[in-house]
Amino acid sequence: MSKPIIIVTGPACSYTSMVTKFLLNNGAITGMKSFTSDGTREDDRYEYHEDLFLVRLFLNKLTRFKQPHKESIEAYLDMFPDDKVTVFKMPMIIYFIKQLQKLTKREIRVLYVLRNPADVIMSTIDKNKRINFMQAFDRYCGCYDMCIGLECNTYILMAERINYESKRILTWAGLNSKKINYADINIKKRETFFKFKIRNSIWKRIFKLLRII
Repeated sequence: MSKPIIIVTGPACSYTSMVTKFLLNNGAITGMKSFTSDGTREDDRYEYHEDLFLVRLFLNKLTRFKQPHKESIEAYLDMFPDDKVTVFKMPMIIYFIKQLQKLTKREIRVLYVLRNPADVIMSTIDKNKRINFMQAFDRYCGCYDMCIGLECNTYILMAERINYESKRILTWAGLNSKKINYADINIKKRETFFKFKIRNSIWKRIFKLLRII
C-alpha cells in the first residue's frame, strides 16, 4: 500500500518549516531543493524546505493564472518512492490542492499549520517590508477560509502544541510514532491569565484615550 504525500501548508510565518523538519526527522522524505550541493542558498526568495521545482513549475504558474506543465510535474512526483511518506512544504499551495491531486495517483493529505495570528502577522510584516498589516491579515484569513473547504484528509495543527500532538500527527501521517525525534522543536511561548489581563487592560485604555483625542 502506497504512503501518502503530505502537504505542509498554512499562512506564511506559521512554523511550517519547523513542522516539516519534524516530519523529516521522523522518517519522511522530501524533494527539497532550497540549497545547492555545497550547502549555500540557491534562491533567497524561498524559505527552507520549500520544493523549488514545484514552486516554480506549479505554484508560480497558477498564481500568475497560467497552466503548469502537467507532464513534468507528474514525472517529478513519480520519482519519489511510494513506500515512503513524502513531504512538501508550500504555504500558498493551499489554494491549489485540487489541481495537485489530479497530477498524482498517491493520496494527498494536508497538514494545515496554525500559529497565533498576532505572531504570524507581525512576523510577515517584519520579513517583508512591502507588506502592510491589512495585506498580512488578509493572507491569514484567505488561507483559513481555503482550509475550511478542503475535501482531502486534513490535520489542523496549532504549531505551539506540537509537543503535545506529536504522536497523533505521526500516526495520521503514516510515520512511526513509537520513538519520536523532537530535535528541532523549540517553542516556549506560554499564555497566562495575568498576562492576558494586563495586555487587555492596556489596549482598553489606549482606545479610550484615542476616543477622547
